Amino acid sequence: MIGVHVQFLLSQAAVDADTTSYLDTLWKGGPVGYIIIGLSVGALALIVMHLVQIRRCKLLPPEQLETLEELLSKGNVQDALEFCVDPSNDSFLTRILAGGLLRYQRSAFGPFELKNALEEAGEDQTSRLYRSTDALGVIGTIAPLLGLLGTVLGMVGAFE
Repeated sequence: MIGVHVQFLLSQAAVDADTTSYLDTLWKGGPVGYIIIGLSVGALALIVMHLVQIRRCKLLPPEQLETLEELLSKGNVQDALEFCVDPSNDSFLTRILAGGLLRYQRSAFGPFELKNALEEAGEDQTSRLYRSTDALGVIGTIAPLLGLLGTVLGMVGAFE
């Protein structure tokens, strides 16, 4: 009976000696593996940054919305424009409204120009948000290709 236990313990020790840890596997990845890990960390950081930046309360602060609704309902276009242009009130909402209200004031068409101005300012601000995600697209394109390169290099190294 004791012989069975000793044999079992010896076989476990042999298995434990052959296993490699996750860190050992990462170190064996070589330069391509290190680059892929760096890209993964960078992508994760970009995702977290975008989750923080692209939130409703960040893009459309409720207190700014209330203030602007109050000013515009009273017809105080100039005060609303000054509120939007103030750097302390910088947000997605105020940048769009500032562009629209500026064109509204300068145009002879007034309210008819406002809709187009707001649409164009909205498209401009939306494209700014999309541009900030371009880095994620680049990482998403390059990382699988680097993985394929690492696989090919590993197979070539295995047959040398």
